Amino acid sequence: MRHFNVESVAGHDRSREDLVIAARASVPNAGEPFPLQLHRQARQTVRAHAQREIRRIAVLVAADIGVLLGFRALLRQVREAEVFGPLAAAIVNRLLPVHDIHLAPTLSAVLLGLFVFGTYRAGDRRRDPYAICAGASLGLGLVWWARVWTDPSGWTFAGFAIASIVLGAALILTRFGLDAVVRRLRPVGANAARTLLIGTPEHARRAMSNPALADTAESIIVGSIDLARRPLAGGGGKLVRLVAAERVDTIVLLGHADEALANYVLEVADAACCRVYRIPDECVSGEYSPSLYWRRGVPMLQLTRPASRGHQLAVKQFIDTSVAAAALLILLPVLAAIALGARLGSRGPILFRQERVGMGGRRFTMYKFRTMVADAEERRKTLREQSVYTDGRLFKIPNDPRVTPIGRFLRRTSLDELPQFWNVLRGDMSLVGPRPPMPCEVELYDEHHYRRFVMKPGITGPWQVNGRNKVTDFEEVVRLEDAYMRNWSLGKDFRIIARTLPVVLRMEGAH
Repeated sequence: MRHFNVESVAGHDRSREDLVIAARASVPNAGEPFPLQLHRQARQTVRAHAQREIRRIAVLVAADIGVLLGFRALLRQVREAEVFGPLAAAIVNRLLPVHDIHLAPTLSAVLLGLFVFGTYRAGDRRRDPYAICAGASLGLGLVWWARVWTDPSGWTFAGFAIASIVLGAALILTRFGLDAVVRRLRPVGANAARTLLIGTPEHARRAMSNPALADTAESIIVGSIDLARRPLAGGGGKLVRLVAAERVDTIVLLGHADEALANYVLEVADAACCRVYRIPDECVSGEYSPSLYWRRGVPMLQLTRPASRGHQLAVKQFIDTSVAAAALLILLPVLAAIALGARLGSRGPILFRQERVGMGGRRFTMYKFRTMVADAEERRKTLREQSVYTDGRLFKIPNDPRVTPIGRFLRRTSLDELPQFWNVLRGDMSLVGPRPPMPCEVELYDEHHYRRFVMKPGITGPWQVNGRNKVTDFEEVVRLEDAYMRNWSLGKDFRIIARTLPVVLRMEGAH
C-alpha cells in the first residue's frame, strides 16, 4: 500500500486558519494504473453531483410551492375581510379579481418563470433578488396576459405590479430563510462538495475564510496541495492519488496557474468527473463584480460596480414606481387625515416644499407634510448653533421650537415623510438611497462628498437604519452611504427596508 503526503486541512478545523496539518492519504488498489482509479471514482462523483442537484431543486420547488399556496390563502383572507378590514378587501378585490389567481396555471407559470431565470441553479443565482423578482413577474405576466387584453386599465397593471412585488418579496425572504435554517440544522452538510484546494499555503488560508468556501453546508475542504513544494504536472499521479483517496468531487485552483498546471488539473478532473473552479489573485477591489464576456472567441472578465448594472437598476425603478403608486393609493385615507390635522394644527400650507439635490446633482422639489410654523426657514439661521451637528453640512435641532404639536408627532412617527412617495413616483427619488442634501449644504462639500450623487436619493437608506440623528459625524454619514452605493444590490435594498420598519416603530433617532 502506498502513501501520499499532502498539506491537508479538515473541514472541522477550518476555524483555525493558521493550522495546516500533514495527513497521509492511502489509496486502495494503488498498484492499478491511475486512469482506472479515476474512472472507478467517476461514477460515484457523477452520482454525488446529481444528488446535490436533485435535492436542491426539490427543496427549492417545495418552498416556492409553499409560498404560492400561502400567497393565495392570504389573498382569500383579505378578500373576505378576515384580515386588514373591509377597505383592504375592497381594494384587493378590485386589483386582484378571484379569477386571476387560479392555482394550477399560476403555480405552473411562476415555477416556469423562476426556472427560466435560473433560480434553481447552484451558486448565488438561487438567492439573486433580481432573478427571483423577474421570474415571479414573468410567471404572473403569463397568467395576467388575458386580463390585460380584456381590461387594459390602470387597475390591471397596478394589480400585476403589486402581486409581483409581494410574491417576489415572499420568495426572496423564503430563499434566505431556507439558507439560514439549513446552516443551523446542518452546519456540516453530509451532501456537501468534497473540495481540494491547489495553490500556495497563503492562498489556501485565504480560501478557507472565503465566503464561497466557508459554508460547510455546501463545501467541505478535505485537503490542499502546496504548489511551491510539490509541482503537479508530470509528478507521477500525486493529484490522482489524493482525488481517489479523499473522494474529491470539486477542485479549486487558487492564485496564478500556468497553462501546463491548468491542463493537467483539467485532465485529472475530467477523468474523475470532478468540477473545477478558479479563484484568481485578489487583483481588484471586492466592490467590483466580474462577469465573463466573450469577444470574437476570446474570454474577457468585465468588472462592474453593482450601481452600474443597468438591468438591476431597471428592476429597482420598476419596484420604486409600483410601490410608490400602491402606497399612495392604499394610504389615501391616512394622507387625508394627516393633511386635515396639519391644516387644523397651525396656519400655513399642508405640504412643505424644499429644494434638494439628487442624482447627478439635479435639483428637485421634495415634499413633506408641514411640521413647523410658517416662518421656519427664516428662523433657521438664528438656530444654527443649536444643531446636534457641528458640521454645517448637516442640520437638526432636538426639541426644535419651530415644530408644531402635531408636527412633533408626525416627526416621531416619520409620517411626515409619506408625501415623498410622490417624489418616488415622479422619478426624483427612490425607496432606498442616500439622503438628499440641500443646495446650501452641497456648497460646503469636498470633492469626495460628491459620490453621494451616483444614485437617486431615498426615503430611507443606510444612514437612517444605522442611528439616524445619533450619527453626528458627516464623514461617517458619507462613509455609510458610499459603502451602500459601492456594494449595492436589490437584496441590500430589501434588507434596509426590513430594518427601517422596526426603527420607525421604535421611533429611534427621530426629532
